[in-house]
Amino acid sequence: MKIHLLSGFLGSGKTTAIQQACKQLQEKDISVGVISNDQGIQLVDSNFFNSLSIPNRKIINGCFCCNYHDLNSSITSFETSEQPETIFAEAVGSCTDIVATVLKPLRSNKENVDVTLSTFVDVRLFHLLFIQKLPLFDASVKYIYNKQLEEALVIVINKVDLADAKMLQSVSQYVKDHYPNKTILYQNSFSEASVQEWLNVINTKGLYDAPVSTDIDYDIYGEGESKLAWLDTDLEFSAPAFNAIHCVNVFIKTLRRLIEENHLTIGHLKLLLNGKNKYSLTSVHTETEHLFDESAANKDASLLVNARVQTEPAILKHLLWKAVRNTEVLCKCSIRMENTASFKPGYPKPVYRMK
Repeated sequence: MKIHLLSGFLGSGKTTAIQQACKQLQEKDISVGVISNDQGIQLVDSNFFNSLSIPNRKIINGCFCCNYHDLNSSITSFETSEQPETIFAEAVGSCTDIVATVLKPLRSNKENVDVTLSTFVDVRLFHLLFIQKLPLFDASVKYIYNKQLEEALVIVINKVDLADAKMLQSVSQYVKDHYPNKTILYQNSFSEASVQEWLNVINTKGLYDAPVSTDIDYDIYGEGESKLAWLDTDLEFSAPAFNAIHCVNVFIKTLRRLIEENHLTIGHLKLLLNGKNKYSLTSVHTETEHLFDESAANKDASLLVNARVQTEPAILKHLLWKAVRNTEVLCKCSIRMENTASFKPGYPKPVYRMK
């Protein structure tokens, strides 16, 4: 069995890469499984993989390292049930120190299992943070971002289809100068050839023979996680005289506008419409004109929201409530909020940490 761990900051495109990789492997009759991970309970990603009929498990209420036993149990469940040849395990975007707390323990505790780690970055966010040097995130949050890159053996510069030639050139030069000993891939995760190149690299024998644990200041790491507010909610839209999906799109645009008006930085907004259609927004999105398809005149719609924003949980919850109420007025619809949780991640306490 192969276990491919994916790390990388919020919104770096890990889920899309996994989706496309699973599709390609299944077409070759290679069985797959996915393990999703989040600090909350309601996961857009696990519901999304359910809609695609991809076998999956989820690790909730904390990262892989703090819930290592749950991760191990999920792998064991796969081994005794679906028995996939390849498992993709996506770590929550605010997590780092994966080599010491997840990769090495898995290698030590699991026989006949190959474990790899790829770290994903959104080329546009990377450019903003390291080339333009914009202070989008608190220094402690950027510390997590830096540590994810430092421990990587394979860095996937993702979403290159959304970057122009000048941006790619400057990012490429920076990466060559600062990460000369790492394997660097430039990926469009919607491209079959691009995803296949990634799969070829991570399946290369010997690439992960000597992973190195990084030095981590857990106080700074914990402070960085505490700067991010997490909000999960189920929204039920009812629009008897209108198109409910249009109301959903108005809500998304309104929420983003309110976040930006309050000068807050979006880590990631993951949205799942009616249990199957996924849409994501990050701080580097330039527009929200093309959201969910409104061609179907539905009177009702459901939207699962996973919001990760640099702010306080109470502020994020208030902005969500305000976006809901504004949308109800604008669209003459009703929106019911269910299973709403807004919080900050706890201090990271890994079960294992191997030097």
